Amino acid sequence: MTLAMPTPPTRTATAHERRGTRCCSSGSRPTSSTTPCATTSPGWIRVTTGERDGVAFLDVSSTGPVIPAGVADTLFEPFRRLDPTPGGPGLGLGLAIVRSVATAHDGTVSAQGRPNGGLDVSVVLPGPGPSPPSYPAP
Repeated sequence: MTLAMPTPPTRTATAHERRGTRCCSSGSRPTSSTTPCATTSPGWIRVTTGERDGVAFLDVSSTGPVIPAGVADTLFEPFRRLDPTPGGPGLGLGLAIVRSVATAHDGTVSAQGRPNGGLDVSVVLPGPGPSPPSYPAP
């Protein structure tokens, strides 16, 4: 497996540290049925972060099985796995955690199957709000 992070972060999104870590690790952990270690070898995961249109983003792309049209969005439901066979890899919680963390930070998350297999997941978080007003000392 190869993990590539092609661009350095260009923006810092303010997030609860534990939730942010959980979002990143849940979205790229190679134990789910849609990530390469569980499905293909050799596989890859590409993580890209940055800023576009004034918002921070985290994009995770990976190899894996072909995901049928209309199924990618259902993978955000808790305990939903691409392969529902009992005893299969993962619990179906990774993308549900990603969605709950993004939502808790007023962000959005989307997923789309890749044409030759795998998944593209994009988390978008709003930029910082306006700075608090400064008041002169009394």
